[in-house]
Amino acid sequence: MAQREVTAELDQYYKDMGVWGDDTLYQLFEAAAKKYPNKNATNDARYSRSYSEYLDDVQRCAWFLHKKGVTAGDLIAIQVPNWNELAMVHLACNLIGAVFLPMHADWREKEISHLLSVTKTKVIFVPKVFRGFDYPAMVNSFKTSLIDLQEVVAIDRQGEYSQAIDDPAAFAAAYQQWQKRSPNEPTNIMVSSGTTSLPKPSLWSDNNQIALLLKQYLPQMQVTPEDHAVTLAPASTGATGYVFPVLLPLLIGASCTLLERWSGAEEALELIEKSNATYAVAVPAQMTMLVASEKVKQTSFDKLSRFGNAGAPLPMETALQIEKLMGCKIQTIYGATDGGVPVGTLLDDPDDKRLGTAGVVMKGEEIRLVDDDYNDVAEGGRGEVLMRGANKSYGYLNSPADNAAAWIGDGWYATGDLGEIDPGNYLRIVGRKKDMIIRGGQNISPLEVEEMLIEHNAIADIAIAAMPDKILGERACAFVVLKEGQSLSFDEMVAFLSSRKMAKYKLPERLEIRDSFPTSAGGKTQKGVLTEEISKQLAREASA
Repeated sequence: MAQREVTAELDQYYKDMGVWGDDTLYQLFEAAAKKYPNKNATNDARYSRSYSEYLDDVQRCAWFLHKKGVTAGDLIAIQVPNWNELAMVHLACNLIGAVFLPMHADWREKEISHLLSVTKTKVIFVPKVFRGFDYPAMVNSFKTSLIDLQEVVAIDRQGEYSQAIDDPAAFAAAYQQWQKRSPNEPTNIMVSSGTTSLPKPSLWSDNNQIALLLKQYLPQMQVTPEDHAVTLAPASTGATGYVFPVLLPLLIGASCTLLERWSGAEEALELIEKSNATYAVAVPAQMTMLVASEKVKQTSFDKLSRFGNAGAPLPMETALQIEKLMGCKIQTIYGATDGGVPVGTLLDDPDDKRLGTAGVVMKGEEIRLVDDDYNDVAEGGRGEVLMRGANKSYGYLNSPADNAAAWIGDGWYATGDLGEIDPGNYLRIVGRKKDMIIRGGQNISPLEVEEMLIEHNAIADIAIAAMPDKILGERACAFVVLKEGQSLSFDEMVAFLSSRKMAKYKLPERLEIRDSFPTSAGGKTQKGVLTEEISKQLAREASA
C-alpha cells in the first residue's frame, strides 16, 4: 500500500477532522435519490434520468453483476464516451464492493489490453458502436489472452444489465450484505498515463473521494443541491471530467449534463446555455477555445456562476477572458489522478491568488517542497511538491515498482512538479521535473512514443519533446536522427504510429530531422534544449 496504512488511529484522526465518515458513495447517492426522487439527476446526448429512475438503473446493474458472479474486490471496467452509463456502472460496482475501472473512449488495443491485463478485470462494458468503431470486436480480438476477463457487455438500454430485478427477495438479502463494507476499502480507479509508457491505474477508497468531493471541493466551489453542472472534459478516465461535475452532483442531489465528446467550442457553449448550467468543469485547452470562439459573445451565461479548472495550468489571460465574457468566477484545484489533490483556490480569493496560483492547502491535506535529496527547502525556496492526506490514493494497482518510484517516506507522493509557496501560503507551480507533455490536459508519455517509433527502419535515434501551443498548452514534436541514406516524412511517421494502434492525441504533430541531439555530461538527451530550439523556430515562423 503506497498510502500510510489505514489503521484505526488514522481512520479516527480523519474522522475527528471531519473529512472521513462511515458512508459509502452508493449510500450517499441512494440517500440523495430518495430525498429528490423526481428531480433530474443526469443527462447525456441520448437520454435523461430522474433520481428515482437512475437509482433503479444502478440497482438493476448491480443485480446483473451479482448474477454474473461478481463479488467484492472484483474488477469491473467500462470504456464509454461521456454517457450516463459511466456513473451508473460505477455506483453499481460501489454497491457490491467491486472495483470500478473507467477507461478513455479513444484508447485502443494497446492501452485497453494493458489495463485489462494489469488489473485482472472480470467484466468490461463497452458501446456496441460509437462513431463507427466496433468496441466489442476490439476487445474480443484479444480476449483470449486475458485469463481473468469473463464477460464483454455491449451497452444497450434494453440489454440484460438494464432488466428488472427478477428475484426481489434475493436482491434484498444481498443488499443487506453489501451494506456492511468499510468506506476505507479501495473501490475506485482513476487512470493516468503519467510519465511511463502505458496508462497506470491508481486506487481510491470511498473515503478518499468523499474527502475530496464533499469536504474539500464542495465548500471551495460552493456546490449545493440547487446546482446544475456541465462537464466538457472527458469523464471516461474517472478524473477531472467525472468526479467534480458528475459524481459530486449525484452524491448531494444536484443535476449534471455531459457533453458526449468535445468537437469544438460552439457545441460546448450551446450546451452550457441550453442546460442552464450553474457551474462547468473543463481543462485549460477547452477554456482557451471557448473564449476564442465568436459564439461566446452570442451565448447567454445568466445561470453560470463558477467555472472549475483542473488538469493543467490555466493561462492568466484566458482566466480573465472567461470571467469577463461569462460573468463567472474561475476556481482551480491542483493535484494528480494517481496521487491526490492537496490544494485549491477559493471563490472569494483576491484575483491574483485565485487566477495566478494553485491555491492553499485544503483541510486534511499536507504538502512539502523538497530538493533532489528530499530535504525540505528553505522558506520561500523552490522545490518538488510532495503531498499526502485524506484524499490521496492507495497507489498503483499491481505495480509495486511504480509505487516505489512515486511514493517516499511515510506516504508522501512525489509529484514531479516544482513549486513555490508565497508569503500568503499559496502554492505556485513553476515547472515540472517529470518528462511529460500535457496536451490539452491529456498526458503524453514521450517514452511510449519513442519506444514505438525507434522500431522504424529509417530511425537511428528519437527524442519526443514538448513544443508550445497557444490553445493546447503543449504539443509533441518528434526529433529524429536518421540512419545513413534513409529518409522520413511527417506523413510516413504518423502512418507508422497509427498502424500500431496508438491513440491519436499521442501522435507527434511536427517532425524535425537532426544530425545529433544536445546531451548532458552524463550523455542524456537534453529535451529542454530541444524544446527551447523548437520554441524559437516557431516564433520565427510566426513572425515571417
